[in-house]
Amino acid sequence: MKTIVCSLVVVLSSSFLLASAGDLRQAEQHIFQLANQARKDAGVEPLQWNEEAAEAARVHAKLMADKQALSHQFSGELALRERMGETGLRFDSAAENVADAASADEAHEALMNSPPHRQNLLNPKYNSLGIGVAKNGDQIYVVQDFAHSIPTHSAGEVEDGIISDFNKLRASHGLPQVAATRSEGLRKLACEGKQRQIHARDVLGISPGAARVMAFTLTDPAKLPESVLQASREPASRMNIGACFAPSASTSYAAFWVTMTMFR
Repeated sequence: MKTIVCSLVVVLSSSFLLASAGDLRQAEQHIFQLANQARKDAGVEPLQWNEEAAEAARVHAKLMADKQALSHQFSGELALRERMGETGLRFDSAAENVADAASADEAHEALMNSPPHRQNLLNPKYNSLGIGVAKNGDQIYVVQDFAHSIPTHSAGEVEDGIISDFNKLRASHGLPQVAATRSEGLRKLACEGKQRQIHARDVLGISPGAARVMAFTLTDPAKLPESVLQASREPASRMNIGACFAPSASTSYAAFWVTMTMFR
């Protein structure tokens, strides 16, 4: 019986067989526990189980089992980030391990003995993991989908967070707070950022007379871009803002597009 991790081939004996969907779920959880034990042994924070990532992993594991082959992307299949993004998971980085083996323990051992796969398992930048296990004959096919997942925010929450942090910055500079207006027009324009570049003329068409125009993406409302940090030091009396959740492969699957205008 063979165990394979990508191009790695190790000959191992079969230790148990899986017969039902319940067995497959138990195998997923067993591999998850082994992964977190390895991280604990390495002094790394444990991963949280993520059902959305597991959903993507199970679909890919089933495809590998059907084809009896290991791959990170088969012909006609979406790439990893797109597969995970389609589940609704919000994340800004991701990685994947794949393996086949006779058992969950053997799959984990093979992954840990492969340097690039071990690196994914122990990488502290990931906080979430979803695992899929499928079976064909005596072999199980294992997919581990890692992600740095981001808390879910609404557009309104993102706008409120930016407004609050912006005015706190102004206060730290000894400047008065600005009055903020949430603009439906700017929200609609922000939503277009996924399809095309947003130009200053587009923003000024909605907020004429603005002294400063900004369009940017962010995944964490608490981490404002340099343009906003700079604007917090400038004379201003009011601002308009609109945010839209518009994830894509290029801007990550936790990205909000934001358009802002400042008035003196």
